[in-house]
Amino acid sequence: MDTEEILITLVLAALIAGAIFFAARSQPADKSASASACPSDKSGKSPGKSGKSPGKSGKNSFQTIPDNYTTISQVSAALRKAGLESSELVVGIDFTKSNEWTGEQCFGGRSLHHIDPAGATLNPYQVAIRTVSHALEVLDDDGLIPAYGFGCSKTKDRAVFSLTADESPCAGFSAVLEAYNNVTPTLKLSGPTSFAPLIRKAIELVQTAGGFHVLLIVADGQVTSEAATIQAIVEASAHPLAIVLVGVGDGPWDTMREFDDGLPERMFDNFQFVPYEEIKGSCASPEQFEAKLALACLMEIPEQFQYCRQLGLFVEPTQCSATSKSYKMPAAPEAAPGANKSQKESFNKGFDKAASTEAPENYHVQSHTN
Repeated sequence: MDTEEILITLVLAALIAGAIFFAARSQPADKSASASACPSDKSGKSPGKSGKSPGKSGKNSFQTIPDNYTTISQVSAALRKAGLESSELVVGIDFTKSNEWTGEQCFGGRSLHHIDPAGATLNPYQVAIRTVSHALEVLDDDGLIPAYGFGCSKTKDRAVFSLTADESPCAGFSAVLEAYNNVTPTLKLSGPTSFAPLIRKAIELVQTAGGFHVLLIVADGQVTSEAATIQAIVEASAHPLAIVLVGVGDGPWDTMREFDDGLPERMFDNFQFVPYEEIKGSCASPEQFEAKLALACLMEIPEQFQYCRQLGLFVEPTQCSATSKSYKMPAAPEAAPGANKSQKESFNKGFDKAASTEAPENYHVQSHTN
């Protein structure tokens, strides 16, 4: 081998060595470094129910709310600690046509809205309204609950209608159930299915009245106008409004779970999905079912309320524009004025009543979402 060949060989060897060196530097130093680039929660799962996702703008992060509680007493204590002394409830009922077949397994093939004239058998909507009343009625400040329907042949996916003839709010959940029983036989189920008109109606009520609101939707989960519903849920996250959806019927529930755990465009996790039949099937007694359903409905409300305060979403009801000044909620229940003492005592008594509906003392409810 002559001198020229030796030089060419050395140059090639140097180039190869350099390529290997730079390739090695571009790789993670070890597995821990690689893992740190993709954070996960304590269970080792990728960001989901307890993980963070970047907001659409990339500047803010979206935090899903984990299921932190196993008893109603824990939730009520968390609500008191958060400073939530009162709120307002809004109820929405799904009257879309899919209710005629999503009871194939759970309701003997009958429409989920079938009402027994003799009253011997309650349909899933009647049971859900009656059961969640103990859990959510204690959150209502004045006992007056605006109740709406959507998806019938008159409103379709364009609007909502009041369950009461004079459009007045219902005086408690018993009145909601009575209004539902009266209006349901007069309706023709239709569609398409969109939660958007109902959510925007709730936003309107929040802007009018101020304060923290909880929108309870009882539905079969078959959303056809998905994009419009997603947009409304995202819009609602700019207001102090928590959405609790109790899903009745056979499902499927993939879309509802995505509304619950996905949608990182939201300012906060404002949607809680509660699978009615799944919870019912996991309980050994009506008492356990009522306790578990109540817990699932209340599960995320303490953190949702805290997010609303941290984000400055509370505004004066007479100044509901984006530039209006923040509405100052009490820092804690103890800080409430003396004039509100009787209201606070009533509110706390309500939680004590809800807690008394729990299953046996040592019964703990497993998380229903992951």
